[in-house]
Amino acid sequence: MLHLKITKDITIIYRRTFLLLGCLAPLVIGLGSQHVALSQSSSMNDVISQDITRIKQTNNQLTMVVWFAKEAIEKLGKERSWSEERIQRISTRFEPYIMLAVLSGRQTEIGFFKFQDRTSVLEKVTIIDSAGKVYRPLDDSRSSDPFMKIFIPFMQGYMRQMAGELGGNMHFLLFSARDAKGNLIADPTQYGKLRVKVGDQQLQYKLPLNSLLPKQPNTTTNQHFQKIIYLPRLTKSNGNVKILSPM
Repeated sequence: MLHLKITKDITIIYRRTFLLLGCLAPLVIGLGSQHVALSQSSSMNDVISQDITRIKQTNNQLTMVVWFAKEAIEKLGKERSWSEERIQRISTRFEPYIMLAVLSGRQTEIGFFKFQDRTSVLEKVTIIDSAGKVYRPLDDSRSSDPFMKIFIPFMQGYMRQMAGELGGNMHFLLFSARDAKGNLIADPTQYGKLRVKVGDQQLQYKLPLNSLLPKQPNTTTNQHFQKIIYLPRLTKSNGNVKILSPM
C-alpha cells in the first residue's frame, strides 16, 4: 500500500511539478550548442525555473545547481489550481529536506564535457547557511525515506531520457532542512542566503527568491507585478561556454 501511494505521488510530481524541468531542458541540452538563452517568458514555470537555478562557468569548468524548494513547488501548484490536499501531500514529501540537482563537468581539449558521477558529486558538494555553517548531503546508503529512495532514481532516469548524458549527470542530492537545533538552514521566503559549494566552485542564492514574493499591486493600473531576475545568457566561443551577463 505504501509503495502504491509513493508511486502515485511520484506520478503527480512527474506530470505536474517537474514540468518546470522541461523549461530547463533547452538550457541543459544547449550547453553543447552554439548559443543558449532562456526566453523571458511570463510563464510561471519559466519564472520559477530561472529563480531556483544557478550556473557558474570558470575557465573550462561548468557547474549548475537547481534547488527544488518545497515553497516553489507549492507556488507552482497554486498557480496550476491544484487542490489544497494535493499541494499539502506533495509539500510534506519535501519538507524534511533541501533537495538540489547538481551538474558538475569540465570541458576537454577537444570541446566535449566530462561530467562527475554521483559518488564524486556527493563527496564534493556542501551547503553553507547565512551564518557560515557548513552541511554535507545525506548519504544515499543511510537514507530511510522510502519515497525518496524511489523518487531520486526515478528523476535521474527522467532527466537522462529528456537530456541524454547531460540530464543523466544532474545528480539529485538531499540535505537536512534543519540544523541540530531544529532551525531551518535556509528559508527561501525570508531574507538571508544559501551558498552551494561544488568542489572549488561556489554558487549563491540570495533570499528570498523573487518568484516566491507576493505580487505587488500597481495602484495606477490596478495590475500586479513581481520583481524577476533572469538567468544569464550563455554563448560558446572557441569551444568555451561563457557567461554574457552576470547572475
